[in-house]
Amino acid sequence: MVHTAVVLPPDLIAQLKASAEKEGHSMSEEIRLRLRVSYLMPPANDDFETGNLLRAIRHLSNILARDVGKRWHQHRYAMAAFKAGMMEFLARYQPEGEENKHPSASKSGGASDPPDVVGRTHARMIGIPGHETEDSYDPVNYYDETDPDVRIKCEPPSNGKKLKD
Repeated sequence: MVHTAVVLPPDLIAQLKASAEKEGHSMSEEIRLRLRVSYLMPPANDDFETGNLLRAIRHLSNILARDVGKRWHQHRYAMAAFKAGMMEFLARYQPEGEENKHPSASKSGGASDPPDVVGRTHARMIGIPGHETEDSYDPVNYYDETDPDVRIKCEPPSNGKKLKD
């Protein structure tokens, strides 16, 4: 770790301290976590619709938490309500093309995997801290959205597990 000084307004310091106390860690850890999240989920400035959807999802999460009394990840009822809300959001988008035909299938002439397989495969490559699957490790596989080619980046595992071929 490198020690650094950051000048912050008093109200932000108070918010950070309160959040850190609530989560049971130091204010420095709270700042590190929040900065890390800001890099993992950069603003969708280049994709207006994704930015709108992310804001709607955040809003849905907050409204349901107030209404149900639990966050979507704290109770199965809240999760079911959250999933239904997410499906409602996605139903509002009706893009062109056939659902079971890859957009580049006509160019390549070949068959492609079904969209649900593609979606689950990509989701498995995106780590969620604290929610690793038995196939994942630490979460170290992630998409680097800052990379113009949106390539998969892979850090060496820190827990002694070997990468699967």
